[in-house]
Amino acid sequence: DWWFEATVFIIILGPFVIAARIVYAWVHGESLVRTAFRYIRPLPDELVLHSDAGVKAFPWVTVYLILLNTVIFFTIPEKPALRWVFPPVGDYSFPHMLASALTSAFLHADAGHLTANMLFLWAFGSVLEPRIGGRRYLSAYFVCTLASVTLFAALMNLQSASPASGLDIGKTHTLGASGAISGVLGLFAVRCFFARVTVGLPFLFGPFLTIPLKLQGL
Repeated sequence: DWWFEATVFIIILGPFVIAARIVYAWVHGESLVRTAFRYIRPLPDELVLHSDAGVKAFPWVTVYLILLNTVIFFTIPEKPALRWVFPPVGDYSFPHMLASALTSAFLHADAGHLTANMLFLWAFGSVLEPRIGGRRYLSAYFVCTLASVTLFAALMNLQSASPASGLDIGKTHTLGASGAISGVLGLFAVRCFFARVTVGLPFLFGPFLTIPLKLQGL
């Protein structure tokens, strides 16, 4: 398709254009390192780096949520974590499923899963929290967590109803804060629709070199 070929062409041509701009700025007296960092970041691609909406007050709730997720990931062993996430066989009572839905939102599969979620939470949550208030923000975070788990359970039940699916609903579960963070992104789009966010695009297909590109947050 033409759009795919155009995208590949831009990805291949883009680094050479950026390199030329860096050399041009360096020749005209600018710092080479500072100029290079302006166009290239040593970060994984496909991540939202920050928003230009600005943080109006320190986002305490967002920071606490990031710290809590990180501490749990690095301190709780895998076997206890699995017991807290997946409901015991035969115990599908509503209180247990509710508790399991909340605990699963604070556990992640690996370091990459945790890092990506926390970067998105900081990029959007730190801007959103001061605009709606810490209490309302925290309440929305947990409501979005439960809403995402409920939607997941409904979709899994629909899929398991088909005999051809072979899906065992008792062995499926959500894992991670993605559902809550998706809700934060939705609230950001409503309250900060005018804002632009910086997204990292791959530089020369490298895994840890990105080109920051500003896009409309919506």
